[in-house]
Amino acid sequence: MKLYERGSLKRVLGLLAALLILVLFYMGRPEPLIIPAQTDPQTLYHTAWRVVGETFYDRGKLEDWQSWEHRYDGKLHSQQDAEKAIDEMLKSLDDPFTYFLGARATAAEIDQRRGSFVGIGITLGVKLDTQGQPVTDASGQVFPAVSADGYPLVKGVIEGGPAADAGLKAGDEIVAVFEVQSGKLVPLDTRAMTLATLTGKIRGPAGSSVQLIVRREGKAINLTIVRAAVQIRSLTYKRLEGNLGYIKIEHFGADNMVPQLVEAVRALKDARGLVVDLRNNPGGQVPNAIWGAAVFLERGHVTTMKSRESGRLVESQISLTPDKLVVVGLEGTESELMKARRDVRQQTKLPLVILVNEHSASASEMFAGALQDNGRAVVVGVKTFGKGIGQSLLPMPNGTTLHVTTLRYYTPKMRWVGDASGGLFSNGIIPDVVVPADKAADGDNQLRAAQERLETLISTGR
Repeated sequence: MKLYERGSLKRVLGLLAALLILVLFYMGRPEPLIIPAQTDPQTLYHTAWRVVGETFYDRGKLEDWQSWEHRYDGKLHSQQDAEKAIDEMLKSLDDPFTYFLGARATAAEIDQRRGSFVGIGITLGVKLDTQGQPVTDASGQVFPAVSADGYPLVKGVIEGGPAADAGLKAGDEIVAVFEVQSGKLVPLDTRAMTLATLTGKIRGPAGSSVQLIVRREGKAINLTIVRAAVQIRSLTYKRLEGNLGYIKIEHFGADNMVPQLVEAVRALKDARGLVVDLRNNPGGQVPNAIWGAAVFLERGHVTTMKSRESGRLVESQISLTPDKLVVVGLEGTESELMKARRDVRQQTKLPLVILVNEHSASASEMFAGALQDNGRAVVVGVKTFGKGIGQSLLPMPNGTTLHVTTLRYYTPKMRWVGDASGGLFSNGIIPDVVVPADKAADGDNQLRAAQERLETLISTGR
């Protein structure tokens, strides 16, 4: 889950009500960060050092932070030098969720949040190790999910996009991507490419083309695809047998996620009940989790967040009333009550089951926990990932950004789903009905279990 930007209470609530991600819940009134739009490499590095020192949640990992302040004085002569030094500094925190993004990666991330981008319209997975953690190179860049032969796999093809029109299909292996070198078009082997490198070579200006060699069922296929603006859908929906509605939320990352959820609920308004599938949902934006819960909740506590602001720990409680989203900030004996108009209201009272698995993380856990603790939904599946922490996406000079772990979040019953040891040892959201995936069985046994539980809810009138 990611929050973004720092500002006054009034500004924060205005952005939240508008469903923007530029949000950081400010309960105190610390001095705002002053960050220049453009600067030299040395100042860029020092700004990163200062921002992380003021906002990083776990102070125990900052014991040696002072030693990094002047480590590279006089040694940074280019943007590349500064970025490499910042990466080295951040690695000392031993936090995979705190990292630096260069200008190009930042621009790509902004496109993802806007729900559209210029490219060919495919999705790629992330390569995971045996512990379910992303596989990275020495600089922390993740690798794409690959085939048995090591070639990146196309996870999905966006309907109506250039790749779909060119005949690319999910499951295809990307063997090579062509690049102009010395005036010649040269095929580059993709097997050693990081996810950022591969996507950087596939993307380009609208109207330009990219040439790929893909492999399907052992056969090589040459494709030339013209890049264009592609719209990203955060979710899909359909009807299941017995007039049960099914909504699959892929992620909470795009600005248009909640309007899409409202669209899905309205389209399924005459269903007998709803299954919301969060399996393999990695999370996304805090406002989307909060306003997404508001689609199903009339009132109730949604989450509590404890965040680090200018070195201080502050707490915020976020709740819903029929008319307002209410944020209460607690700082010692001080408290501030703030109310934002509830632009996203409850859309349905249909019985609800939420499906989760070990890869449901972050904002998806906040969403599921809110509905579970308020008694609005029954959760089915296996224990979730248990991230329990959130990152602020902070703008930096020269078009770059920092992702910094600034907070912990709790369910309405004050359960922290994370754990200091992280990953497999974390708490996670515990399902009401535990159903491990049966990979040997035909079909989807977890979805069938969710349907059965939903039928029980319907028959009992809950």
